[in-house]
Order: sequence, then C-alpha cells, then structure tokens
Amino acid sequence: MAASSHAEAVTPVDDTLRRVAVGFRLAALAWMAALVVATLITDDEADTWVVVASMALATAWTMVTVFAAQRDDLLRSSAFLLGDVVVALLVTLAPIVSDAGDLYFGGYPLSTMFIVAYARGTAMALMVATLLGLIGFAAGFTVGRDATVTQALGNVLVFLATALVIGWAYGTLRERDARRRAAEEALATERELRARHETRADMANQLHDSVLQTLALIQAQSEDQEIRYLARRQERELRGLIRSWESRFEDGWRARIQGIADDVEDLFRIRVETACIGDGPMDPAMDSIAQATREALTNAAKHSGAEVVSLFAELNATHLTVLVKDAGRGFDRARAAESHGLQRSIEDRVSACGGTVAVRSAPGHGTEVEITVTREQA
Repeated sequence: MAASSHAEAVTPVDDTLRRVAVGFRLAALAWMAALVVATLITDDEADTWVVVASMALATAWTMVTVFAAQRDDLLRSSAFLLGDVVVALLVTLAPIVSDAGDLYFGGYPLSTMFIVAYARGTAMALMVATLLGLIGFAAGFTVGRDATVTQALGNVLVFLATALVIGWAYGTLRERDARRRAAEEALATERELRARHETRADMANQLHDSVLQTLALIQAQSEDQEIRYLARRQERELRGLIRSWESRFEDGWRARIQGIADDVEDLFRIRVETACIGDGPMDPAMDSIAQATREALTNAAKHSGAEVVSLFAELNATHLTVLVKDAGRGFDRARAAESHGLQRSIEDRVSACGGTVAVRSAPGHGTEVEITVTREQA
C-alpha cells in the first residue's frame, strides 16, 4: 500500500528529473570508461584486475540503476540508495587499491548526488557528498604523486558543490511545478464552479419565469386564505433554494435572516417581504442582531394588526443595518413603554453589541424599528 500511494504521488516533473539523474549516470559511466582505458594503456603500475573489476562493478550497477528507474518507488527505496552509495565508495577507492597514478573514476561518484538529491533531497545529498568527498580527498592526496593538499581538497568541494547545486535545482523545479499544478487545479475548480453557477442561474431563471410567477398569481387571485398561505410557503422555499445556489455561505447572514422571516410567517400567518443586501459568515454579534430582528418581527406580527411586514437588512464591511417596518396600528412609545417589554429586550441585545436601536411609531401610522451596528464596535 505504501509503495502504491507513493507511486501515485509521482508527478511529470519527477519523471523528467529521474531521467536526468539516470542520463548523467550513463554519461558518467562513459566518462569513467574512457579514463579506465587510458589508465590501462598508460599506467603500467596500476593493478589491471582492480581497474577492470571497478569498471565492471560500475557497469553492472548502472544497469541496475536503469532497471530501478522504471519504478520510482524502487529508485527511492533505502536499499537501492544504500547500495548506490556503497558502489560509489568502492569506485572512489578503486584508484587507491589499484595503485593507479590517476583518479580514473571520473564523474561516476558525482552521479550518486543526482540519485540521492532526487530521492531524498538536498540535505541527504550533502551528507553523502561529505562522505564521498572525504574519500576523494584521501584518494587524491594518496594516489596523486604530484597532488597537493589544495588539489585534494578541491575534490571535496566538487562533491559538495555538486550536491548543493543539484539539490537546489531539483527542489526549485519541484516547487515551481507544485505551484503550477496548484494554479491549474484552482483554475479547473473555478471553471467548474462557474459552470455550476451558470447552470443554477439558468434553473433559477426558469423557476422565476414559470413556477414563481404561477405561485404569485395563485396568491393574488385565490380567495382561500389557506391556499394563499400554501402558495406563499412554496414560493419562499423556492426562493430560499435559489438564494442557497447564489450564496457562498452555507449558514450565513442572509440565510439566517430569511429563516427568521419564514418562521414568523409560518407562526403568525402574515407576509414578511424581505430584502437582504450583502452576506457573510455568522459571528456572535451578528447572532445577537438576528435574535433582535426576530423579536422585532414577532412584535409587528403580534401587535401591529398588519398583514404585511417589511424587513430590510444590509451587511457591508463597516455596518450592519436592519429595518423592520409595518403599516399597522402603531403605538405611543412614551405611554406604552411598560406594555412593550419586547422593545426593551431588543435594545438590550443590540446595545450589548455596541449598536443602536431607533423606534419610530405613532398611533395609526405604523411602526419602524431600525437597528444599526458598526462592525468594528461589534
């Protein structure tokens, strides 16, 4: 299961980087082969059997590398990487053991940096480079008859520089590829959402042009109050469905306000004409304002005598405003303060959020309750 899930995580850029690593190994093998031939021809003191055996080992392990590269999980496995490092060490030590006058391993040990950087990243590549570099230091200082300490240290720096550059290059390419794929996924998601939105918009238009108009006609022409109520309820449900298609929030401010209006309609059998501008996720302050709005609508349904109550709500970056208005019997607030205790409960909820409540009413002229909250204060 682990290997399968790991293989599924391989990206196209990993395929390219893996081919680069294997390609450099093949080039390094050819480089080493040329140096081995030169050593056998020109260096009579070198142990021929050790030179040939090291070349055979490098060739065989290169074939193993090509085979392992066919499966990404195998190339990344700890067993293969350990074997790769061991082979690189043996090839690096071969000039010392053979008493050769030159370091004929060429760039073969450097190819291990490509493999390790691909499989485990820059940090591991630097660790392996340090190990191989020290071996290279010993080889250069011991074998090189005219070699200096500075020249031998150059071998160490070559290994470290190779590991650092290759690790950085691999990491950068993978990071940019991940960003590209993330951008492509985001674009695909946006296109899918746009297509879904367009489909829902078409459905909403069809519902508006057919079903909603039919329900409005039933409410206008039916004399049966129960039928009018059922038609109104179906209209609300359809409009709620359309609003849920348009909203980015599953249980946001607009959905909460509309739900409160629907509850009051069902409870008191009145009509609440709702207009809501803006939407956003709920927070404790907005929840208190929603409860105050419910109280205001309930007051209007209970005491105004009006069949229709208007509810307007606006949410923006700085303010939250709610206006509940009816054309009912109204009241004198100064004289009826004690009998309208729910008004006080509205003010208590709103003031706790740092907002204000303005109640405008007069006998025979209806009632307006305006709630305003500055969102910074809330």
